[in-house]
Amino acid sequence: MKHKDSSSGSSCFGSLDIVFPVDESGFRTIANSCFSCTHLKACLQKAMQGEEGLRFNEERIDRAYRHGLIGAFRRWSEKKHIRRKIEELKRK
Repeated sequence: MKHKDSSSGSSCFGSLDIVFPVDESGFRTIANSCFSCTHLKACLQKAMQGEEGLRFNEERIDRAYRHGLIGAFRRWSEKKHIRRKIEELKRK
């Protein structure tokens, strides 16, 4: 799979479900076809900055809260920050 920058129109660049799909056990892992790509880091960063990536981070925060790794105030603060970023993306 070729990763190109977003200006080239490649459908895989920055797509969370392609570069960082959910495996059989329910965890996200980097796709094997992406390891040899020279654009992996930039592609993954773009995917995590998009709405899908922000939703993934929101789920991660909820998981950490359920397991007692973060408190209620930190959870609320981080989720509020993520929701603001999502709204900002939708306005663009």
